[in-house]
Amino acid sequence: MALSQSTVLTSIRTLIAAVTGVERVFCAASSDEHALPSAMNEFPSIAVIPGETVEYILRSGQHRHSYDVKALVFCNAGGDVGQTAAQAVPLVDAIIEKFAVNVGGSWANSCVFERCSGLVTLEYAGIDYLGWEITLRVSEQADATPAKGA
Repeated sequence: MALSQSTVLTSIRTLIAAVTGVERVFCAASSDEHALPSAMNEFPSIAVIPGETVEYILRSGQHRHSYDVKALVFCNAGGDVGQTAAQAVPLVDAIIEKFAVNVGGSWANSCVFERCSGLVTLEYAGIDYLGWEITLRVSEQADATPAKGA
């Protein structure tokens, strides 16, 4: 099996889309109707995007890639902020709960909840939204054949 961040991102998008109350879930690895839009127009919407690499290990026949995946929860920044936040908090809790235990299954060694930013202003495509940044920690492992130097 090869490392596939694209498969991981798509699998996470599918899991989050099953959470009650989510309007749309977009994914950096998608090129269909789930592709990242030019602006968020449906709320609450979530964008699943790759985060930073935490660790990469290459050793005799194996390599492991550990990295963060961000699930950005976008809410409409207009209107009553208190009401918007109150409606979204249960949704954020449900997403966190979905990843409270390892859900890696067949597509990763592990995928677990790492942290949540709390209520913040998220900028996307030059527009400010109210939202949360949920960070998931993923670890993939695969066979590797290191190239020999000349």
